[in-house]
Amino acid sequence: TMKWFLRYKLHHVAFWMAYFIFWTYVSKNGYGADLSKAVLATFIYFLGQAGVGYLSIYWLVPRFFFTKKYIVFAALVLGSCVLGSLLIDVGMRLVFPDLFARGGNAVSFNRYFLYCFIAVFFSTILFIAARVIKERVQAQKMNSILEKEKTEHELKFLKSQINPHFLFNAINSIYVLITKDPALAAATLARFSDMLRYQLYECNFMEVPVEKEIAYLNNYIELEKLRKEKSLMIDYTVDLDKHNFVISPFLIIPFVENAFKHVSNFTDK
Repeated sequence: TMKWFLRYKLHHVAFWMAYFIFWTYVSKNGYGADLSKAVLATFIYFLGQAGVGYLSIYWLVPRFFFTKKYIVFAALVLGSCVLGSLLIDVGMRLVFPDLFARGGNAVSFNRYFLYCFIAVFFSTILFIAARVIKERVQAQKMNSILEKEKTEHELKFLKSQINPHFLFNAINSIYVLITKDPALAAATLARFSDMLRYQLYECNFMEVPVEKEIAYLNNYIELEKLRKEKSLMIDYTVDLDKHNFVISPFLIIPFVENAFKHVSNFTDK
């Protein structure tokens, strides 16, 4: 609790300490009051301004402003400012009755209440602005963190989709073909490039056209055929009655990978 207070609320204490020192000095010199009455006057203003300010940022803002109930929010803020101003007005009349006594230099109720309302209203607006700005900054930080985590998850997903053994074997096969059959090596490299392009750029959506998924499968099978050469017999056909529909990316490839991984070495299987 103490660590939480020191980290998040210590600046509140520092602010109100500066507030008390400044306004106590102003009250003592402006009203000609002794120190005790100056402190009391500052405390009365503190109750009005801090009360309305904290009520606004910790209850009204989350409950009404962030839920976009702006009219209700504005009405409640204005009402709270009126109550806070009345509290200050009544308190100051009790502490400094001479200031409000009827006479030539007396301060009228309407004029002083308006002064109190302006003070409370602007302090409350500053409180609300600080809370909204803080929330926006925190939201931006959170969005940045979520975006970073999303990118990391996408990279992990991509790594999980690209079998490292398959990558190594495909690159090794292309390397061997470069000296034996350059034309076939170039065609194989193009297939391999298409597979990587599909995984990196075309699978960022929840669904992809089925034709692209089948093209990826075709490239995968051709690379496996190249790697295993004559030791592999493949019976593979694609028969689609309907095209132009979408499926989730990499939905079929695990079955094809397992078929190559667990293919039987027996000729009768």
